[in-house]
Amino acid sequence: MADLNQTQLLAGSSLPNGQAIVLTDDYQTLHVAVNNTVEWDVITLFANHKGAGSHDVLVSWGGVELRVNIAAESVELVLDRWRMNSGLELQMKVAPSTTDMVAYLTVDRYPAGSNPPAQPRSEQAPTAKRVFTPIRPEPFPSPE
Repeated sequence: MADLNQTQLLAGSSLPNGQAIVLTDDYQTLHVAVNNTVEWDVITLFANHKGAGSHDVLVSWGGVELRVNIAAESVELVLDRWRMNSGLELQMKVAPSTTDMVAYLTVDRYPAGSNPPAQPRSEQAPTAKRVFTPIRPEPFPSPE
């Protein structure tokens, strides 16, 4: 029997884990959640603004739109271990237009009925080492 609290390791080619995704002023698909109800994709999403002035990032999924203001030269946690399934499409854009906004996304997949760990990632037992390569390393937190 599978351990319901153990994340599944997913193929790197199927997910944008650790990739720097430069945002534009048009919605871009970051991830399409697993298309069933027996598993959950658990999503953590950061926005890294390496330019001047503040900008909004807009995140959209399943008819919901979330707007988060990102200050200059900062990294913000946008979604913290958010659960998705049923094929929901996670999209993101920046407003006003800039080339200085980058998204970082991690996705873990769990069986439905499990209770993914609620504690911060720094306190969890590592399941897979993730290495982020930010455009400008200074404002981005180092992986643990």
